[in-house]
Amino acid sequence: MRMTDTDKNRIIDLNHALTLKAQEDMRNVKRQHKMLVDNSVANRDAILRLYHADLILLAAHSQNDITNAIATILPDILDVAAARLISTPESACANASHVHVIPMDAFHELTCMNGIFLGPANPAQQAICAAANITKPDSIACVRLPDDLPGTNGAALLMLTGKNKDSFTASHGTELLEQLVMKIAVALAARPVSDT
Repeated sequence: MRMTDTDKNRIIDLNHALTLKAQEDMRNVKRQHKMLVDNSVANRDAILRLYHADLILLAAHSQNDITNAIATILPDILDVAAARLISTPESACANASHVHVIPMDAFHELTCMNGIFLGPANPAQQAICAAANITKPDSIACVRLPDDLPGTNGAALLMLTGKNKDSFTASHGTELLEQLVMKIAVALAARPVSDT
């Protein structure tokens, strides 16, 4: 059967539509690939930073060495504005250098009773920053050190202040920070308070 001119006019050429769809699919694949590469690079960088922090903890001879390194070296390693160890008076590290000591009720406000806090600084966190001569941060991370290690008394946490509002947000993962505070807690428990 022969196709008439009317039949030919009714045929829709989908080649152009298929080409546009294929181009859009390729753009989506490229975007997804870039996201995967960016995430991989960010994860590699985070793991490398944690590794450098591990080396600092291993090199420390005393709790003072550890707390001094947290305040002076850790900010550069982690690319944060400031880092401090905060403890209650009963903590074994309360007398170490660069440790800010606060009562337990104020301590709980730093993590909003959750053990970990990431986001904009609350009034309690801002007060600690002011007392520790740390510039008011746009974002903050407060991660409690585990207190179930042998010989551990009181409570302590690692406070990191971000360089901008996106440094620490509630949507960020916490696994590397939790690993870091576990290693800090073990290092503190394994070292004497002073170099003597």
